[in-house]
Amino acid sequence: MGMSQTLTRESMFEPLRQRLGGMKTWFGYLVSCPYRASHYIAFVRIPLTGSYYVTVSLPWFVSSILVTVLAAFMRVAFWFFDETQTLVRREIEVA
Repeated sequence: MGMSQTLTRESMFEPLRQRLGGMKTWFGYLVSCPYRASHYIAFVRIPLTGSYYVTVSLPWFVSSILVTVLAAFMRVAFWFFDETQTLVRREIEVA
């Protein structure tokens, strides 16, 4: 979740996203959408680290999907927390 969030939303990767065409090209879309980026990051990360979380006939694929689903839940929780903090900051500024 952290890797896909950093790649797709942080300003340090903005030049990369712009160079790849932003949301207008396939590669640009890959590095601009946190949900899709988490899939590709998981598909690369699982075999490199050997983090096979399940023992089935296709452990690489199933483990990658599992990591992506967990990342999606973490992303929702992060955005919910971030939004509540934004509302608190706005209330403090108004006061």
